Amino acid sequence: MSRARQPKFAYEPDPHSARFYMEGLVCSLNSGPYRQKIRRLVELWTTSGSSGPNLKELFRRKPELEKKMTFGTTILWPTESGRGYIEWDPGPHPVKGALSWEEHAHIEFAFLITNPMWWKLAGPCDRCGDYYLKKRKGHKRFCSQRCGSATTATAATRKSRERRQKLKILLAQKVIDEIMARIPRFAQRIAAEIDAKKPRPELKKLKERVASEVSRRLIRMKNLRGTRASGIPEEPCTVKWLTRALNKRKLRIRAM
Repeated sequence: MSRARQPKFAYEPDPHSARFYMEGLVCSLNSGPYRQKIRRLVELWTTSGSSGPNLKELFRRKPELEKKMTFGTTILWPTESGRGYIEWDPGPHPVKGALSWEEHAHIEFAFLITNPMWWKLAGPCDRCGDYYLKKRKGHKRFCSQRCGSATTATAATRKSRERRQKLKILLAQKVIDEIMARIPRFAQRIAAEIDAKKPRPELKKLKERVASEVSRRLIRMKNLRGTRASGIPEEPCTVKWLTRALNKRKLRIRAM
């Protein structure tokens, strides 16, 4: 069975114009007056295939879009060499009156799908939501190093904060259990206060003792580890912090 004949050559735009149109498209996607319309077209295009854009599949799903893209106007741009470049503009457009934002979006989309640099379009950025032109093949998640570094730093800071909070919770629970086991009568009075739902002077005393002891142990751990103490909370344990942890049931007072 013979293969379908492939075209031997194709016309393409001037490389400088191709880059210029791609940069203009990025501006329209991020801040243009028809930003949402062109974004919708690009989203349909990028999700048209199982692993990327598939123009045939897009036109099969959206035949009305194919009609708008199929016919247009070609312009020949001569160069100082022996060849010229073709620029294509979808149409037809009304002779009188300004173009609508939807028509502007279709024109920019046509420049995208006929541009040899179409594969460079990427986005939206995981941090700021902007579209951008890829500088390398793996440049897929962030529009700039600034966005990538900020996201990585934010995630690292959040992880470090969670690790320090977990250490503080474990240490506070250990101190509470030690005090409750060491002073049974104290534990009984606290349990009675909690059950009665009355003013809790004994519970307040417990929080003050726990806060003081946890802060003392944190300082000791930090002094022992020295330069390797990055995972130890710097702020002291307070009564207010203990109250929040108890209310959120991160800490428990168990009678021994």
